[in-house]
Amino acid sequence: MIPDLESLRTLVEVVGRGSYTATAAHLGLDKSVVSRRVSALERLLRTQLVMRSTRGLRATHAGQLLADQARELLGRLEAVCEEIVDQGEEPAGLVRLTAPTSLDRALIAPVVSQLMSEHPRLSFEILLAEERLDLLDHGIDLAIRGGALPDSRLVVHPLADVVGVVAGSPGYLGAHGEPVQPSDLAGHACLQHAQVPNGGWNFAAWPQGVERGRAPVQANSFGSLLDLACAGVGLAVLPPFMAAPAVAQGRLRMVLGAHPLIGYPVRAVHAPARHLPRKLSVTLQAFQRYAGLPVQDWGRPMPGWSVPDA
Repeated sequence: MIPDLESLRTLVEVVGRGSYTATAAHLGLDKSVVSRRVSALERLLRTQLVMRSTRGLRATHAGQLLADQARELLGRLEAVCEEIVDQGEEPAGLVRLTAPTSLDRALIAPVVSQLMSEHPRLSFEILLAEERLDLLDHGIDLAIRGGALPDSRLVVHPLADVVGVVAGSPGYLGAHGEPVQPSDLAGHACLQHAQVPNGGWNFAAWPQGVERGRAPVQANSFGSLLDLACAGVGLAVLPPFMAAPAVAQGRLRMVLGAHPLIGYPVRAVHAPARHLPRKLSVTLQAFQRYAGLPVQDWGRPMPGWSVPDA
């Protein structure tokens, strides 16, 4: 009484996604095929595996138990198969990535585009999210994360330390004056990142923070803070790779350059594995190479890398 692997894989996706429709779209199947596979498993095991609720599909205790074990089993089988294929073969297969939205164009896009150029048998699924997605629950191979990491069993690879810059629009600075010392911020509107400690205003010489004026806006996106700073709403702490183009275009001016902020580390993390699949190892190596560029240059092609034809 051993279910077939495709049915088990389908159950894993249904339990994880809570929807026949979403599972069908992800697996490229008709919804009816997904439903039939789950029903066949239930008949084989003589027990209900999923049930409908007001919030969609929900696994029963038996369904969750089977899905958890099947996910681990399928992962081990995939690793073994990839290890066999990897021996001297071109990297191939799907790599699932997650990263904060602020690193989309700066880090994810240039690395993935180069990997696609060098290794056309690779494919990628990219999940951009400010919240930190659980790697196991979402089937993620590699996560790019900034800031402090909680203790976990994940394998951590340092990429770079990003030191933010303080910037404001010429119009704002003309109307309110340019701060010379961090203490001058008490008289300024200081935009804040809602998910960064102290809103991002952490100066190396004042790790406990400095007095600032009111924060007219809090946002969980550096992109929003960039647009608001360019519009003259206030000063913002921004990653240098986001501020640099606006500075070059004259839409922003950097201030307080003599008073560096505390940097935040950017790391790549993945689940522990006895054997790292080749598709993942070449992806990790590409991120490590690219992150060696000066941070303000992130978003550009890496010197020596070819640029794919448009």
